[in-house]
Amino acid sequence: MDSVSNVNIGDYLKLTGEADEFFQKTELKIITTLSVLSTGNPLPAPVTINLPVSAVPDLESYEGMLVTFPQQLSVTETFTLGRFGEVLLSANGRLFNPTSFIDPNDNPASGTTSSGNGNVSAVNTQQDLNNRSQILMDDGSTVQNPPIVPYLNSADTTLRIGSTITSLTGVLDFDFSVYRLQPTISPAINYVPRPAVPSVGAANLRIASFNVLNFFNGDGLGGGFPTSRGANTLSEFNRQRVKIIEAIKSLNADVVGLIEMENDGNGSNSAIADLVNGLNAATATGTYAFIADPTGANGNTGTDAIKVP
Repeated sequence: MDSVSNVNIGDYLKLTGEADEFFQKTELKIITTLSVLSTGNPLPAPVTINLPVSAVPDLESYEGMLVTFPQQLSVTETFTLGRFGEVLLSANGRLFNPTSFIDPNDNPASGTTSSGNGNVSAVNTQQDLNNRSQILMDDGSTVQNPPIVPYLNSADTTLRIGSTITSLTGVLDFDFSVYRLQPTISPAINYVPRPAVPSVGAANLRIASFNVLNFFNGDGLGGGFPTSRGANTLSEFNRQRVKIIEAIKSLNADVVGLIEMENDGNGSNSAIADLVNGLNAATATGTYAFIADPTGANGNTGTDAIKVP
C-alpha cells in the first residue's frame, strides 16, 4: 500500500477503507489499500452552490468537494475572526436578527403589546431563511488567536461588516456543527470604507461606551496569569492592552463607559488603574481618570468577575 504521505494533488487514487462520521464530519478510516493509478491529473471543476439552499442539510452532499459560490456574498459577522480566523458570509446582503424587524407578539404589530405569539411563525420563517443564506469562510487553520489575523484590509487592518466577496471557491468542510468553506483561491474582498462620522450639530461633550472584552491584568505586577476570564499570558494581555488603549484613544471621548472590566477594585494594581495609566502614557498625564467604585461591600459592584465602570 502506498503511504498516504506520498499522495499529491492531482493523483488519481484507488483505495479501500471504512466510511465514518467523526463528530458529524465524513471521513475514511482504516485504509487497507491505497494505490496511485496516475499523477498530474487536472482537478475537476468546482461544483456551483447558490445561497440560500433549500435546506441546510443539503450541503452534506457537497462535503469534502471543491465548490464555488458565484454570487456576491456579504460579510455579515466577524465575531470569531480574531480568535479562529472565521468570517460569516451571507447572500442578498447582511443578515439581521429577525426580531429586530419582525414583531413576534402580534400581526400586524400594534406597538402596544409585549406578550403573545401571534407572529412567531414569521420570526421562525425569517430565521430559517437566514440559516439557509449563510456560509462560514474559514482560514484552513486550527490555530486559536492567530498572530496574523486573515482577511483584513492591509490599508487599515480591519474587515468591516458589509464588505463583499464574489466567486468564493474552496473545499466545503464541516466542523463544530457548522458548514464552512476552506478557500483554495484567496478571496478577493471588496472592503467597504469606514462610515463618515455622523454630524451631531453644536455640542461640547462626547460620550462613548466600549467593551474591553474581559480586561484582566493578572496581579497588576506582571504575574497572575492565566486569569479567570481574560488573558492566559502576560504577552497575550499586553497585546490586548495595546489594541484597547489605541481604540479608546481614537474615540477621543470625554466620558467612556467600559464593559467587561475586571472587578478587582480601584487600587494601584487594579485593572481599571492599569488601563487609565496606559491611556495617559499614550496621550498626556492627567488626560484620563476613572471614577472610583462606590463605598460598600466589594465597592457595591457585586460579586461577578467583571463590572461596568
